[in-house]
Amino acid sequence: MKKSLVILLITLQILCFFTACTESSASAPRVLEIQTETYSEYTEWANHYYEITGTTTFTDDKVPAKKDFTFMDKTYSLNYTESRRYATSSTQSNYYNIPGIQYGFIAFRSNGKPWRIGNPDSICTVDGITENTPAEETARLVQEKLSPYIDFSQHPTLSHENLGYGFDLYWKHTVNGIVASSIFVRLKNNGNITIIDFPPSEFEISDSEYEEALKKCPLETHEAFLKAKLDKIYKTDKIEYNEDSWHIRDYALTSYEGKPAITYRISLEFRKKNTEQYWRELCNLLIVLE
Repeated sequence: MKKSLVILLITLQILCFFTACTESSASAPRVLEIQTETYSEYTEWANHYYEITGTTTFTDDKVPAKKDFTFMDKTYSLNYTESRRYATSSTQSNYYNIPGIQYGFIAFRSNGKPWRIGNPDSICTVDGITENTPAEETARLVQEKLSPYIDFSQHPTLSHENLGYGFDLYWKHTVNGIVASSIFVRLKNNGNITIIDFPPSEFEISDSEYEEALKKCPLETHEAFLKAKLDKIYKTDKIEYNEDSWHIRDYALTSYEGKPAITYRISLEFRKKNTEQYWRELCNLLIVLE
């Protein structure tokens, strides 16, 4: 009996050892470079991969040429201009201009729900706001104004950026403290709202899917994967980068090919070999949480 127990324990230990080896030897996640316009003029010296080309603009014949849309008791008669597809989304956005308003537009998601309204004059005016109104009070008044038309309940975390002439306001939905989606409002000091980004009517990736993906590929492991990708891009026969200078500016949850993913904006410095001058640029990377 005792001999059988010893054999069983040894067998279990061997199985645990091989299981641990299998898990630790799992392949690293895909780290992809997103092409942006934030690169310096000397970035051609780097080994950019551009696995993700960012935004694709095209004309979709299936999208109605004209569209009426009512928001805040105002009806807009719109003209279709173009469609855009983003690499980190499985849906497209259809853009319409607002006749008579220069640079005025409304973009809709594939399901017909609004995604963004832009009107450099004013979408609406929030009363009680001046250049001296604190950001928190400004956000409260804006939310009070827009709540009959936009559901803020899934986006409780507030942040802001002072533009001098007004505020950029963000209401965020987070998973494990990481932004997954947001409501965005740009507001001038006179109370005029000029841009609104609407929340998604439904989330492409659920919170539980993100949580499970982050368990498999924990946030604390990402820095090593990002560093390895930066080495491939910025260590060439012509240039080198300051490995102590790179840092993550911001990051957010997204999707890629229908899978949970996370995007990183990274600031770094690089220089041509045997020279003193460093050049700074932003590099956008995406980790697929597989």
